[in-house]
Amino acid sequence: MRKSVEILGGGLAGLSLGIGLRRLGVEVTLWEAGNYPRHRVCGEFISGVSDATLKALGVDHLLDGAVACRSTAWFHRDAEVTRRDLPEVARGISRHFLDARMAEEFRHLGGTLREGVRRHASENEGEVLATGRQRTAGEWVGMKVHIEGLELASDLEMHLGDRCYLGLARVEEDRVNACGLFRGVPGDPRNFPEVCRERGLNALGRRIAAAAVDPASFSSVVGLSFGWQVAGSGAGRLGGAGAGEEHTGGPTMRVGDHLAVISPFTGNGMSMAFESAELALDPLVRYAEGDVSWEEACRIFSRAAGRGFRRRLNVAGWMQSLLIGGVGQRLVASVARFPQFPFPAVYRLLRP
Repeated sequence: MRKSVEILGGGLAGLSLGIGLRRLGVEVTLWEAGNYPRHRVCGEFISGVSDATLKALGVDHLLDGAVACRSTAWFHRDAEVTRRDLPEVARGISRHFLDARMAEEFRHLGGTLREGVRRHASENEGEVLATGRQRTAGEWVGMKVHIEGLELASDLEMHLGDRCYLGLARVEEDRVNACGLFRGVPGDPRNFPEVCRERGLNALGRRIAAAAVDPASFSSVVGLSFGWQVAGSGAGRLGGAGAGEEHTGGPTMRVGDHLAVISPFTGNGMSMAFESAELALDPLVRYAEGDVSWEEACRIFSRAAGRGFRRRLNVAGWMQSLLIGGVGQRLVASVARFPQFPFPAVYRLLRP
């Protein structure tokens, strides 16, 4: 290899890309502002990514121990709406566990990992941005917490409340990850039972209050935006900036949430992180070998990312406007009760 690659950000996309590049002989330095292990705001639910993608990145074996998830139950406030099985088995695994395991694998493969260092983008050649979503002044708030001793109605529960939706999924060690998206900051964010009651999820609040919430696992983010995440070019507006659009200083390659953020109710965010890393593998190897310029490598990736993610981002954005609004929630809850509701078709529209 004639050239090396630097990855800024050690989340799913950054770590899996680093692992994939090291397996192919590329010299990689990865910069992570935090330290492992750490909790992150995440549904911790992997649905949609293919086994071929995970094998291409060399991370398939790192998902050993994930909980198999197939059944789902949907609720509107305190009323159960429907129960459906997913068309394919999903995986439940915490980021606290998975990110640390991936970091260890990256080091084992000879990658250079710089933890606890916030490296700012320099727009140099060979620099991949995997530093997560763009911060905005928006009203969306994401929160997560782990709960022990909580019995679920299915492997995945999805609750629609007042200006929010909250997903509960099984992860390792008999824990449940509760992760939600809220419009506006709840009155007492760290008190999940109270948050549920505040948003009209009274029955769920009582269930969580009777279980054991792990306060150390609480994480939150504010100012979430969805869709393509490109600074200065309509970040967060679907149909705005395109994938891999350039900074004024030159072409840039973005992966994971720094490229695009999909609504969490889809259960597809972690899968998109892996998929974006796989799409970056070939152009980065060709760049490292000297076969293509950095500008061409970014262009190849940009085209592939646009083809891979545009449809599902648009569908997710349209659906989110329904699921958060009061009228839309009631409409979705009404039609979803019927056996004829095309759940598999909607599922496929939100996948590759």
